[in-house]
Amino acid sequence: ELLDSVPTYHLITQRQDHVNAQYIPGANQGRYTGSDYRWLGTLVYEGEVYDHVRYRARGGVWRYAMGKNMWKFRFNGGHGFEARDNYGRKYPEPWRRLNFSALIQQGNFRHRGEQGLFEGVGFRLFNLAGVEGPHTHYVHFRIIENARELGTTQYNGDFQGLYLVVEQPDGRFLKTHDLPECNIFKMENNT
Repeated sequence: ELLDSVPTYHLITQRQDHVNAQYIPGANQGRYTGSDYRWLGTLVYEGEVYDHVRYRARGGVWRYAMGKNMWKFRFNGGHGFEARDNYGRKYPEPWRRLNFSALIQQGNFRHRGEQGLFEGVGFRLFNLAGVEGPHTHYVHFRIIENARELGTTQYNGDFQGLYLVVEQPDGRFLKTHDLPECNIFKMENNT
């Protein structure tokens, strides 16, 4: 029942593209650490079809280290993604990028059990305090690449798991949060 209460995003793509993008068993390409969106698919949500969506794995040095990778999607100009929050309300602006956080334990930082919740709760607290932070919501993610829905392993069935979607800090972020046009800076490695 809980899984059915979370919105479902479906990605339709070729199996080998999925395998290569996420560098899972059977990949015939090396680990891709760049920022280009090298793989192509169709994302379906609420009956809306977002065709020719580009995707890749996201993350820095941890991109392929945890087994359940994070994803990043780029939508075509003029057909932004109409995302909804955890309460079913549409965000004010369509999204050009979609970021998935894997909801797993990120390394051994002595914070057992956080499973990605620190990120979602942290951004929500920023917004409640009047400090603009990315909006987040939870989704159930499935990839359709075979005729059969179920597989014999975690790597060959449609179900990919639960993910936290994180708003991209870009020009649309500024509009959504009623901010003037300005530069946005991203902190990396505490700097």
